[in-house]
Amino acid sequence: MDQEPRATYYVVGSNEWRTSEDWTPAEAKVSNLYLGSNGRANSSHGDGVLKLETPPRRSPADTYIYNPEDPVADSGEREPENMRKHELRCDILVYTSDVLESDLTVAGELSCELFAASTGVDTDWVVTLSDVDDLGNSIKLSNYIVRAKYRNGLDSPELPILS
Repeated sequence: MDQEPRATYYVVGSNEWRTSEDWTPAEAKVSNLYLGSNGRANSSHGDGVLKLETPPRRSPADTYIYNPEDPVADSGEREPENMRKHELRCDILVYTSDVLESDLTVAGELSCELFAASTGVDTDWVVTLSDVDDLGNSIKLSNYIVRAKYRNGLDSPELPILS
């Protein structure tokens, strides 16, 4: 009896289905990306950058004011969503890479190490990876949401210490 592969995934640019014995695929190369700015990464009009190399200096903190009466609404859809309208808001931070010089396939487990602070009792942190085209459309590939008090896992809730 043939065993089915653990992962089957669709590669949009090459219009093909692939399989893998694990997720992340064995042929995947892990790449670290780094956020940087001059302290003004608010919206897609800000100065937030996403780079493959470690920033040469420590960037100033990016800040925003969150209004709970005007949340950024996630559609909840699994289908690709254009995030362009959200990225125009000044109450989110946007970090964008240079235009890619060649095709890039993103497959496998994504993770983010985020250093953040909030004046709120609890905060939801959202990281979204999008593919931005030459028209400025920002198609969501993946996102992850974590509530600060569950940063150590759902079985270990812990409210942040406010100083």
